[in-house]
Amino acid sequence: MSDKKPSYDELKRRLEQAEAALAALRRGEVDLIIGRTEPLVVRFKSLVEENERLARDWQATFDAANDAIWVLDSEHRILQSNQTAERFFGKPRQEMIGRHCWEIVHGNTEPMPEHPVVRAKHSLHRESMELQVGERWFDVTVDPILDGDGNYTGAVHIMSDITERKRAEDALRESEERYRSLFEHVPEIVYALAPDGRFTLLNPAFERVTGWQAQDWLGKPFDELIHPDDRALARAEFQRALAGETRNFREVRLLAKSGETLVMEVLGVAQNRNGQTIGITGFAHDITARKQAEEKIRQSEERYRRISDLISDYAYAFRVEEGNKLVREWVTDSFTRITGYTPQEMDERGGWSSIIHPDDMPIALARARRLFGGENDVSEFRIIRKDGEIRWLRDHGQPVWDETQGRVVRIYGAAEDITERKRAEEEIRRRASELEAVHKVSTALRAAQSAEEALPILLDETLAALQAESGVIWLYEPSRGELRAAAARGWFHELAETPIQPGEGIAGTVFSSGEKHISAEFASDPLTRASMRERVPPGWGGACVPIRAAAGIIGVFFVSVRAPRQMMKEEVKVLEALAEMAGTALHRMRLHEETQRRVQQLQALQTIDHAITAAPDSRITLAVLLEQALAPLGADAAGVLLFDSHTLTLEYAAGRGFRGRGYERSRLRLGEGQAGLAALERRIICIADIAQCEPPFVRLPLLADEGLASYAAAPLIAKGQLLGVLEVLHRVQFEHSRDWLRFFETIANQAAIAIDNARLFEGLQRSNIELSLAYDYDATIEGWSRALDLRDKETEGHTQRVTEMTLKLARAAGMSAEELTHVRRGALLHDIGKMGIPDAILLKPDKLTDEEWAVMRRHPTLAYDMLSPIAYLRPALDIPYCHHEKWDGSGYPRGLKGEAIPLAARLFAVADVWDALRSDRPYRKAWTEEKTLEYIRTQSGKHFDPKAVELFLQVISENARE
Repeated sequence: MSDKKPSYDELKRRLEQAEAALAALRRGEVDLIIGRTEPLVVRFKSLVEENERLARDWQATFDAANDAIWVLDSEHRILQSNQTAERFFGKPRQEMIGRHCWEIVHGNTEPMPEHPVVRAKHSLHRESMELQVGERWFDVTVDPILDGDGNYTGAVHIMSDITERKRAEDALRESEERYRSLFEHVPEIVYALAPDGRFTLLNPAFERVTGWQAQDWLGKPFDELIHPDDRALARAEFQRALAGETRNFREVRLLAKSGETLVMEVLGVAQNRNGQTIGITGFAHDITARKQAEEKIRQSEERYRRISDLISDYAYAFRVEEGNKLVREWVTDSFTRITGYTPQEMDERGGWSSIIHPDDMPIALARARRLFGGENDVSEFRIIRKDGEIRWLRDHGQPVWDETQGRVVRIYGAAEDITERKRAEEEIRRRASELEAVHKVSTALRAAQSAEEALPILLDETLAALQAESGVIWLYEPSRGELRAAAARGWFHELAETPIQPGEGIAGTVFSSGEKHISAEFASDPLTRASMRERVPPGWGGACVPIRAAAGIIGVFFVSVRAPRQMMKEEVKVLEALAEMAGTALHRMRLHEETQRRVQQLQALQTIDHAITAAPDSRITLAVLLEQALAPLGADAAGVLLFDSHTLTLEYAAGRGFRGRGYERSRLRLGEGQAGLAALERRIICIADIAQCEPPFVRLPLLADEGLASYAAAPLIAKGQLLGVLEVLHRVQFEHSRDWLRFFETIANQAAIAIDNARLFEGLQRSNIELSLAYDYDATIEGWSRALDLRDKETEGHTQRVTEMTLKLARAAGMSAEELTHVRRGALLHDIGKMGIPDAILLKPDKLTDEEWAVMRRHPTLAYDMLSPIAYLRPALDIPYCHHEKWDGSGYPRGLKGEAIPLAARLFAVADVWDALRSDRPYRKAWTEEKTLEYIRTQSGKHFDPKAVELFLQVISENARE
């Protein structure tokens, strides 16, 4: 006997037979049977037992059914309900018995005309429909219950929960809609081919990519679209696909409507129905741009070879045990070649996940979820080989689902090594990023007008291109002899305030050597200064390259990346290229700034020169000079203090840019404060910070409201004479560069010339007045003498002193009063010949050339030519004509020797040298009296008449006693 339980329909049929038999017994139809024989009684008892057993089986089956079952009366009230109905509707069986089925399902007693219960009552046949109750769906079947006369007495109401099926159908519709949207909007060409190779389906991307109308190609052979050189290959691939061979992506060239040749990556898969191949479906991806980019760099780098030539595959199979535990069944030998591990070593390491790159673990976990969920998966991720190399894989995984177990029991797959393709793609992206960065930097540098504007842009774009976080640009400042940070990002901000000396640390070494330096970690690099090691964060390395300009190296460029990443050679080359661009741009900007500054300086000097020549009034000239000097010097205020030789003080003469009138009260003794010191020592003094200078700035209280920070003073000297001091002040700390000092000195020289010219003009005016009032020849001669002194400020007062000394010597030599008159006139006019010497030679501050000396030595002859026509001055010609003749005959202009030289000229020569050596000249300081006397003694018998020297020493001794 079979143990298989009877079906619901069988139980119902048998139950109906048993009930009919019982009904017959109750009507007495069995009496005859009982009276006939005993076995009939046994059979009756057997029927009763069978009936009871069937009732029990009915109830057990009724309660155990997976569907909800109600037995309804003719008014649709619930007579019986199984346990599944309790679970579906959340109500106990006793609570449902006797209530309308509508009330349980819909909450009211109004019948639904289209409900199967209603239809079954009228049709007396089985009725069914799908019914939604809340969020759940049911497949409802109603079987009518009829009496012996075929009248409707109730119904069996069976409800199957089809919610999941309905949801699956909805999901299927949504999926179809998504695939339809994907088909229409995907950028790749989706196609279908009939077995004869004619197009049967093309999506809108076909028109976007090729330019051809899709409908024009439907029904046409696909190979007419293929480039003639690729048609044979395409047909062969088509035949392989029809044969069911699994093929990877293939590249093929298409002919666009425009005539352009497009390179496509094509995949085709055979479609089967009932074991019959009905065509090919697939998609084609336009890789023309990528191929063009690969072709451009293929000539210089071997890495851009065809990706298909570099593919290396391995296959695998894993058994999936309970708990999704993977057990390796087999793997091809190429696995070891790709990963570096044997399968046994991989098992010992804990499986495949142990070599996944940490950054790609989310990809691996998502891939595992899809595979264990029964979905095919294609993922790209990185692995770390046994030797530490990082490789890219494209893994195709296919799970095997066991319906009985309800889970994946096996996973098959194959992996492709796509490292070279990834590197090629990354190289293309990197090159594009680098080119974009170079373009941005180039554009920004061309637009920038100053280094302060350009360098932050350069640094930011460089860091973005190299995907780095920290960097700094150090520029060399010649005035300070050190490197200073011009722009900094990231952790370099903390180091940017500290200057670097050439040759010091990494930056100083790169600057001095001109060679780049690459470091795995700056904190432990031997070149890093010991004082900086604690300030450099650990784990940061990078590169430092020099910044070159036309004049040489002008700075260095640092870029830093965090470990484990290290800068590649290609990245360092990009950094060097950008540093080269920066050097060129900075050189251009500095030349532009220098040109602008020089033009401004020349314009200022031209204005000052015009003022000097046009305005004899020193106050007007100084006002123009200070106004013109402020802008080129970048100063906030400037002033002039004039020297009073009688009181030895410096007093205010002119000022510009001051807020108050405190500066006008400036009065300093010679040597007092910075201005007095500049005048005393005749040198430029610069102070970067007035508040910190030594000695203290004495006029700081006087200028308290000016807010001044930096200061510079230059002495005003003309023809060896101190005229005053030019002062320049800044309200911010200012570095006085070499070029700035050079222009400042030029302005000071202009100021000195302006003051000297004004004084000379005023002196000439006084001399003219005095000469016009003179009534004798001696007054005229003295006027000429003073005019000579006024012309050459270096010898101012010299004539009077030499004349007095020569007269003393002449008296000691026993000359008469008449001779003394001629000696006096000759001494006063001894340099009258210099009136014919050009200013460029006479007033030249440096040494004269041989040609210039030849011109200068003509002045005794010029004196003779000027004075000899004047009868009363002829006796006085001995000194003007012969005072440069020497005792040994080496003098000029005639080379006279010994006593051939007039006595007056011999006496004058000693007095002239005595006074000249004891006076300041631009090319030397005045000698002491002892040194001068010693020199005169040594020149006795050479330059000087020995008797004249003896008389001179005697007169000097007498003067000392007086």
